Amino acid sequence: MELETRRIRGLEMKKTVVDQFYIDEEFNVPDSKEDVRRILLGKGEVRIEDTSRAEAYVKVSGKIFYRIVYLPDHAEPLPAFLEGSLPFEEMIYLEEEGEEGQELQQIRVSRLEFTPGLIHSRKLRVMVELQVFRDLMKEEELTVGVPEDQNLCCKKKAGSVLELKVSQKDRYRIKEEMKLPKTKENIGQILYGDVDC
Repeated sequence: MELETRRIRGLEMKKTVVDQFYIDEEFNVPDSKEDVRRILLGKGEVRIEDTSRAEAYVKVSGKIFYRIVYLPDHAEPLPAFLEGSLPFEEMIYLEEEGEEGQELQQIRVSRLEFTPGLIHSRKLRVMVELQVFRDLMKEEELTVGVPEDQNLCCKKKAGSVLELKVSQKDRYRIKEEMKLPKTKENIGQILYGDVDC
């Protein structure tokens, strides 16, 4: 007797793997920039560029883009900024090798702590902590019925299964112009921006 089956796929998390690592980098302020008196604000953003599986490990590489707003060290300080990127590469131990039919689906960054510190007026230190989770894609067969010519009674139960038709990225560009009030001075340089959607 052959059962009617249908293959379904889903995300399964057997065990969450959390990996924390620090990037402790020192970098010099470029000669074109003023000496740093005090750091006002710092922001970092993680971009994962590549992931690859090797037995019980997954190799994650990418960059952390940062922007720091600071007060320069002269008589009438006006805020200035520094920006750049820090490359990273981390091997994460998964504690179990992938089973048949499973593959690494995605890696999410759950937390980023970006802490810029001042060593002296021309040198800064950046510390970053990341937590990484993984999802596994699993495919299995689900019995949906038996042939009608079989003399069997079937007990059925309705269930909803998500069906993914299209998976793609949508980009929507918003272009808006905004005028400064007449009471404000002209913009010389944009130091900091933050967009969240």
